[in-house]
Amino acid sequence: TPAYAKILDIGGSQNPIKGRVCDFDKNTEYKILDLEQPHEKKQKPDIVWDINKEIEPLDLENKFDVVFCVEVMEYVYNPLKALNNIWRFLKKGGILYLSTHWLYCSHNPVGLDYLRYSKAGIDKLLQETGFEIVEIIPRELSHEGLKLLSQFYQAEGMRWNKEDYQEGYLIIARKGGEEKND
Repeated sequence: TPAYAKILDIGGSQNPIKGRVCDFDKNTEYKILDLEQPHEKKQKPDIVWDINKEIEPLDLENKFDVVFCVEVMEYVYNPLKALNNIWRFLKKGGILYLSTHWLYCSHNPVGLDYLRYSKAGIDKLLQETGFEIVEIIPRELSHEGLKLLSQFYQAEGMRWNKEDYQEGYLIIARKGGEEKND
């Protein structure tokens, strides 16, 4: 990221990106957006808000160069609204780092883990909300994990796409021209 970047870390109260994934220049403006009561809070959010809700009350539009939304999408119950909001947060040409799960069991907090995303599903959602996908990086299963999953599917008589056996994805996307759906 450039030295002057403005960065938003959605859901970062539990495990902030800053210092975990990368370090930022001292001139970088780094903000965490999270719920008032995340299930764990290591760092207080700078912006308290739910990305499933309307953005209008907040002055966040076209403000950030980079948005991280890492290990959050399974808690999103309104993905089109959430991705439209993220699109609005970014400056034109801004970059989104997004991670999703596909083969991951329901986890804490109980009752707040909502969705899983296939590669085709997240690709469609991002396109519908005006993002241009730069790269989709699969989060691959270990050899042993894939072997066990295959045995499970066979035992259950399930048919599966052997080309798409990833645990999830890390997506890098760029804010395109106009958002498309709400």
